Amino acid sequence: VRHSESEKIKYINDLYGYESGVLRAIRKSAPKNKAHIQVSPFEGAILKFFTQFIQAKLILEIGTFVGYSTAYMAGGLTKGCKILSIEKNIQSFNIAQENIIKHNLREKIELFNIDALTFLRTRKGLERADIIFIDGNKSEYYEYLSESMDILRTGGLVIADNTLLFDSVYKERPQNKHGSLMWESMQKFNRKVADSQLFQTIMLPTDSGLTVAIKK
Repeated sequence: VRHSESEKIKYINDLYGYESGVLRAIRKSAPKNKAHIQVSPFEGAILKFFTQFIQAKLILEIGTFVGYSTAYMAGGLTKGCKILSIEKNIQSFNIAQENIIKHNLREKIELFNIDALTFLRTRKGLERADIIFIDGNKSEYYEYLSESMDILRTGGLVIADNTLLFDSVYKERPQNKHGSLMWESMQKFNRKVADSQLFQTIMLPTDSGLTVAIKK
C-alpha cells in the first residue's frame, strides 16, 4: 500500500518526504476511493529533487490526477519555467484545475484535458522537454515513451511511476484482457528504457517502482 504507515515508510517520509500545507491540501482533495494512487511524500520529494538537480525548464507530465505530483515538481522550478500536465479524466482535471488556481500555481503549471497520446501526436512542434514524467494509463506506457522521444532533449529524464506494475510485471502474463494489456505495455516499456544504447537507467526501489532514465 503506497501510504502504508509501516515503521520503515514512516521513517523515510518523516525524514525526506516534507509535505507543506499546500501539498497536504492537494493530496487530501483526491476522492477517498482513489487517494492511494498518488505518489507518497517521499516520492514527491524525489520528483522535486530531479527537477532541481537538472534545472528543468520544461516538464511534461502524463497523468495529473489532482495535481499532487505536479505541485511537488513545481516546487523545484525557478521563475519562468513550466509544467505541461495532461489529464484525460474530467473529474480529476477539474479538481487539479481548482487546486492550481487556489494555491497560485498557474504561472508554473498548465493543464490539458485531453488523451495523452492524442496530445503527443499532435504537438510535435513542442519545445524540447527536460523531464517527461509518466504516471498515466499503464496499458499505454510503451506508447507514451515512443511518442515522446522526439520531445525529450538529449540528457533529459524519463521518470515513470508504477513500473513494477503492482508487483505483477515480473510474474506470468495475466489471463484477463486488461491486466494482459498493462503487463505487455510495461514489459515493452521496461525493456526499452533498459536499452543502454538509448538510455542510462536506474529503477528506484520504491513500493511501486520508480524508473529514472537519462536519454542519450
